[in-house]
Amino acid sequence: MKAKVAAVIGGGASGLAAAAELLRASSGVKKKPRVVVFEAQERLARKLCASGSGKCNLGNRHIDNSRYNGDKALISSYVTAYDAISDEEFLRDMGIYVTDDGSDRLYPMSFKADSVMTAMRGYCLSLGAEFSLADTITSVDRYGDRFLLNGSFIADAVIFACGGPSAGRLGGSASGYDLLSSLGVPRPDVYPALCALVPDKKYWPASMRGTRAHCEVSLLVNGYRVRIESGEVQFNEKTVSGIPVMDLSGDAAAMLAAGRGVSLEINKSPDIPPDELYAIAYSLLSRGAYTRAEDIFACVMPRSLYHDDLRVCAIKPDETLSPEDDRLKKLCRRVSQCVYPIYGTVGFEDAQAVRGGYGSDAVDPETCALRSLGGVYVCGELLDADGACGGYNLTFARTTGRTAGKSAAGLLLNK
Repeated sequence: MKAKVAAVIGGGASGLAAAAELLRASSGVKKKPRVVVFEAQERLARKLCASGSGKCNLGNRHIDNSRYNGDKALISSYVTAYDAISDEEFLRDMGIYVTDDGSDRLYPMSFKADSVMTAMRGYCLSLGAEFSLADTITSVDRYGDRFLLNGSFIADAVIFACGGPSAGRLGGSASGYDLLSSLGVPRPDVYPALCALVPDKKYWPASMRGTRAHCEVSLLVNGYRVRIESGEVQFNEKTVSGIPVMDLSGDAAAMLAAGRGVSLEINKSPDIPPDELYAIAYSLLSRGAYTRAEDIFACVMPRSLYHDDLRVCAIKPDETLSPEDDRLKKLCRRVSQCVYPIYGTVGFEDAQAVRGGYGSDAVDPETCALRSLGGVYVCGELLDADGACGGYNLTFARTTGRTAGKSAAGLLLNK
């Protein structure tokens, strides 16, 4: 009797984890399944190799529901099943030892993403996995109780780990949705996430270009505040980015697609409320400490950050401002509540994640098995769950990949 065959479509974080777990679960079996990983690119895990600015933020010490968006049932099942000890042991088995950067974010001790890819690839090879690189799967058809890939490769089980269209410049694509649609699975709505946003250029001051500052950022939808994040914001010529903006970007993209009005309210002085900010400015001006209006908040935030706010409040940069001037209170309120309309996102090409995907109605959260067709498993970015910056998405990809691999092993060993 021939060994069963599993095809893993996608050689990224979830696909490599799926292949490894499938083979681990089959260890000691006389007829161990054959596992072939198909990767469209010429090299494995290009997205992973670019993660964390090349350092690979592969996990976080605190995995909980609040750091994920998407299908609640799927996310809850994943978080409940996640075992930090088992995950770290899995990484160590591959030769990946983790450390932190002084926060809860976990990195390989090498702080090199390519070392993670090398370790995962080597581990899979040692277990018997095969790799077919630069091999794009363009069709998956039912073939009795089996599957036919590209009209020639026959598999008993197929694991879809091909990711989504995020990071298109690194090979991200919508091929997974196309292939699953051909098997009768309804295509989900998806949006860019973890990406920069594009403000309406009519309201975006050039003076802030190149500035980085700690801010509090609120997402406003039709004028209502729906989420707040804080951290370093990067003010670019045509975009606004930084971790807090990226964490809000998935919601912003979905709301823009729905035709809602989206804005960012940016508090440029999050640690000093407007009244206290006014008291500081009043005291300094009363003592004659500053003679130029542009210097008023220089010790609180970069001048470039409020240069345009002076203009909005009809204050000249070189003006000597009286502490009793009503424009001073207006300026203090303005820097704490600057609202910038958002035109769009930078799109999937430069997005790090996907908002949307297949939820618990299509995929069993406990097994990652497709509900409508036996022998098919879906994991990683194709699922309806996207995490905040901080290693949450790679953890989700790795864990759901392992779940899909273990489930596929159970099917093949009993088929």
